[in-house]
Amino acid sequence: MTGYFLRNLESSRVFYMTEYGLNVGRFMADHPDYCLRAGLEGFGFEAQKRDRYGHPVGERHSALTLDELAATLARVDAET
Repeated sequence: MTGYFLRNLESSRVFYMTEYGLNVGRFMADHPDYCLRAGLEGFGFEAQKRDRYGHPVGERHSALTLDELAATLARVDAET
């Protein structure tokens, strides 16, 4: 049991060195113009631009982690 705990502790240290990790609230606060959803079949995340009423419109952007999704949204915003 101790070996299992230590392996998971090491992997969580690596995971939480990312900008967002699993902090969905922080991601949503940093990207208020996007509607965040769970990804396809429960894996990853999807974001879609919001209209002025808060409804999702336009193209969906997906990624496995919040950090990858933030990079994708930054690239999309830079292009527009």
